[in-house]
Amino acid sequence: MANGLLEIYAEELPPSFLLKARNALKDITTKFFEGKKISFENTDIFITSKRIGLLIKALPDFTKKEEIVIIGPPFNISYKDDNPTKALLSFLEKNNANEKDVFKYEKQGGLYVAVKKEVGGKPISDILKDFPNFVIKSLPAKKLMRWDDSNIRFPRPIRNILLILDNKPIYNNYTFGHRFLSSKIYIEDVGIYESLLKEHFVIPRFEERRDIILSLIEKASKELNVSPDFDEELIDEITNLVEYPYLIIGEFDQEFLSLPDMVIKTILAHHQKFVCTKKDNLINNVFFGISNMPDEKGFVKQGYEKVVKARLRDGEFFYQEDLKKPLEFFVNELEGIMFHHKLGTMLNKTNRHIALGDFILEAFNIKIDKHLLNRACYLSMFDLSTNMVKELDELQGYIGMIYSKAKNENIYEALLEQYMPDKIEGLPKTDIGVLLGIILKSDNVVSLISAGEIPKGSSDAYGIKRNIYGIISLILDGGFDINLSLLFKKVYELLEDKSKLLPYEDVISHIENLFKSRLSTYFEDFDYDIVRAVLDIELWFNLKAIKQKINLLQAHKEQTENIARAFKRIRKIIPKDFKASFINSSLFGEDIEHKLFDFTKSLDDMDVDENMIFYISNNKSIIDEFFDKILVMSENIDIRQNRLSLLYMLYKNIEKLANFEHIVVKEV
Repeated sequence: MANGLLEIYAEELPPSFLLKARNALKDITTKFFEGKKISFENTDIFITSKRIGLLIKALPDFTKKEEIVIIGPPFNISYKDDNPTKALLSFLEKNNANEKDVFKYEKQGGLYVAVKKEVGGKPISDILKDFPNFVIKSLPAKKLMRWDDSNIRFPRPIRNILLILDNKPIYNNYTFGHRFLSSKIYIEDVGIYESLLKEHFVIPRFEERRDIILSLIEKASKELNVSPDFDEELIDEITNLVEYPYLIIGEFDQEFLSLPDMVIKTILAHHQKFVCTKKDNLINNVFFGISNMPDEKGFVKQGYEKVVKARLRDGEFFYQEDLKKPLEFFVNELEGIMFHHKLGTMLNKTNRHIALGDFILEAFNIKIDKHLLNRACYLSMFDLSTNMVKELDELQGYIGMIYSKAKNENIYEALLEQYMPDKIEGLPKTDIGVLLGIILKSDNVVSLISAGEIPKGSSDAYGIKRNIYGIISLILDGGFDINLSLLFKKVYELLEDKSKLLPYEDVISHIENLFKSRLSTYFEDFDYDIVRAVLDIELWFNLKAIKQKINLLQAHKEQTENIARAFKRIRKIIPKDFKASFINSSLFGEDIEHKLFDFTKSLDDMDVDENMIFYISNNKSIIDEFFDKILVMSENIDIRQNRLSLLYMLYKNIEKLANFEHIVVKEV
């Protein structure tokens, strides 16, 4: 058995790419070796800002040997007058075989010539030669580049490929340590790779570097009596920015604490990748930076503090300048910001929001302060034209809330809540926030799809699928019963220059498909067969009814399966494209036919609720008895049509609940 080591050494790799690579490497390795029919024990993954490494343990020395049969041309054209023909000789030459190796092989009633050939037995070192290229091509990356004439594409230029089997190099047997603290190092055996890198100031395991960073932050926080304030994603990103972490403690002037907390955190965390701190639950002027090299003379700290001061000074300037202007100024400035070249400006979008706000209150009889909703719609996009959001676009929504609160607007919370839950976690706490979120997202979905911006696969540049998920969440969790079909039609009516847009029928068709997909995601905690059964018969925009039915069937799974057994039995006997006729009770020949007819009629006006489920389940015996005693496919055409029509009527009444054809039924 042998251990193989691959390391791809490159220029500084993007942290987001490294996170995806880390999650994909085991599957990539498994796919490669399974394709070669080679087993191995496990894989160690090494990820740093400059390298991707794989240690594959317990590889066989040779690939597995096996004998295979290679079938050649038909026997009757392989010989002529007992002599081999050109067809046979060509086959033998191609497979490096002799005439004495040939035997007859019968296949699908025909007789062919065939030879046996031993394959496999290749040294594992030969197989590994293809591994680096396979990994490079398989790693998930959105943006790739070329840097020479090799045609290799990767997120950053590759500077070295190390590939060793135990202590034997297949490609290079050297790599590089820390870019500032070390140099070229030779790996004489795969077993010393990790320890040798550590000696040269590289901690190759992501998890170990992350733990060190968290430990450094925790220790410094205790010493300074502060609390670190960070997202897990930030620590993951920082971990992939360094190979050997050193903690830098920095400070900024306390005067900047007058800025909103979100502005400070965005500048420090999002842009500079520093960890903010809090004291007494208030943001503090101490921050932590993670450097890739020690700072014995304090130059790194000075650089960090200088950059932070400059960025906070800019933020302070933007904040103060923005607050000097009335909010109406920023709304008017939206005329200069393009939403989409087919859809006009952000001011056009704002005006649609206002019109949709009026429409929602009137069309769906929602009792809420019209003036407040109108004001929220008017201000919904204003922060896009502020200096602060132009500089720090992550603050969209937060700045709308902060500035409107500073101007004593009653709807300041809604200006942030409109981006929940798709862009900002959580759900709105105010009714205005819920409605504004539905308006914003509905306009986004309909207008952008109308402009041809239809998500394809994982490509969704405008976040349309996130907007749809947000609409679903807001309606199902927010309490308002809004007919999305009517709302979306109104959005389309408000769009200008429809000659540039898709027809409304096409728009709705795309929306329906996207909604069904997002609804499946929303209800992923429920049994998939129940979700599918309901979505198959319920209109996509009837969100409340969909949720009610899924909850109902999930809560009564036993009864649901019982109904499904009867439903499938009925559906199986009804011919495809069957057209029902008026049911003539005078054609009934047995009491059970009358009983089934009465049972079916009783379902006509029954509400879709718990009572209906139990009623159908409890009376399943009537359906079973009908099938046991009645020959549905009678030779008498009129009787057959009458019985099928009765079953079709029952089928349709049960289908008001769901398409039980999709329900997975346990064997009894």
